Amino acid sequence: MGTGQQALLMGAASATTPSGIPNIWEWWEPSRQGGLSNNDPFSTLTGQANGRDLTASGSSAPIYNTNILNSLAVATLTPTTNIKYFVFSVAPTSLTATQAFFVLKAASDPASGTHNEGVLHDLSGSGSNSHYPYTDGTIYDGFGSATRSTVGDPTPSLAAWRVYEVVSTGTGPSGNFIARLDGTQIFHSATGNTVGWGGGTKHIGASNYDSLAAGWSGQIAGMYFYSAELSAGNRTLQINYINTRFGLSSS
Repeated sequence: MGTGQQALLMGAASATTPSGIPNIWEWWEPSRQGGLSNNDPFSTLTGQANGRDLTASGSSAPIYNTNILNSLAVATLTPTTNIKYFVFSVAPTSLTATQAFFVLKAASDPASGTHNEGVLHDLSGSGSNSHYPYTDGTIYDGFGSATRSTVGDPTPSLAAWRVYEVVSTGTGPSGNFIARLDGTQIFHSATGNTVGWGGGTKHIGASNYDSLAAGWSGQIAGMYFYSAELSAGNRTLQINYINTRFGLSSS
């Protein structure tokens, strides 16, 4: 191994948070949000890398709950009369490639309906909601893609803490859309992929595609967005960070 390779590996190994991993676009963890007590509503979920905050307000604000996952706080989204969601102050719509990791637990699998259709986000150019899962138990996702994919109904329950990961790269037949659950690939587009995000205000927990009429019910411990598909080594750093921080065993 050359000197340059050794230095690169040493630098990567020293990354103690996602901010030290190349191509981090932004990451958010409710447990790092100061000034909140148990059951307080969020007004801001602060971006930990580049100041790209998520905001919330009024009866639509997710709730801060302490001592939930590995003794850490999480954001709880429970749509009843009011859908609970975060709004992007800066959405990742300029990215031409992306990889994202969500540490989350759905309230039920399948989603229960009646405001809760599992609408995790509207970060898609397809014009359709992305569900984790929908009322049929299936994950439908178009994160960073011009097309919404039917990812499928994975065997592990989504009503337990999982690491859900998506990759969207390229244009046309050479593009890739990949979904993994706890490190296991559960979907890879057979026909290619085109990166796309759509327009309008972007949300976590709801969607402007249905005028915020349906939402997502569950808890979120962390979200990590990158501006490129990660190398194998950098992906390992991200997964190791998640496993250590949250006491999980993704691969």
